Amino acid sequence: MRERQRVVVIEDANRRKEVSSSAIRWALHGLSLQPGDQLILLGVLHHLNTPMGYKSRVGSSSIFGGNQRIIEIEAATRKKEYENNLDIIQISKLYQTQGVEFRIEVAIGPSPKEVALISAQNHKATWVILDRQMKKDKKYFLKRLSCGISRMKRNKSIEQLRGPKSLILQKRTVSVSYDEMIPGSPDEDDLFSIEL
Repeated sequence: MRERQRVVVIEDANRRKEVSSSAIRWALHGLSLQPGDQLILLGVLHHLNTPMGYKSRVGSSSIFGGNQRIIEIEAATRKKEYENNLDIIQISKLYQTQGVEFRIEVAIGPSPKEVALISAQNHKATWVILDRQMKKDKKYFLKRLSCGISRMKRNKSIEQLRGPKSLILQKRTVSVSYDEMIPGSPDEDDLFSIEL
């Protein structure tokens, strides 16, 4: 039985004005997603737009960086922006016709890579796609995740950095029985016995 695929497209929601729609479209066919599989578009916020008009880092000592209400409003606003994006609306319909679950989530924290890593682990991602802003942290993800990892390139194509580690390990696994590990077999004569 085929394992259900859980793909997480991670993007820096503070830096991107356009959505990684090419990565989301690619995942459907490039990863051969099937009914029952799931794709999550994860926008990671690490700066907030304050009521005063300037940016404040989430979790910083400023009054805005730690204000939970402002954080929740910013996350809800960003999620609405994703949901109202025309590309995302079309992609959502495409995924729905294919029977693949499509969700949008916004995660917030001071370190985008740590927030993204925790989200990917919580979703038990089988594949992660990093946007162009998150690709600078590719070594961080390669070291800490066992799933497949790809990244978006400037020309909006997708580059595979690594397939799932479990598949790599399965290819190298060799099964040997206990009897095969020990030289000789139980039927052979004892090497130290002498017959007279």
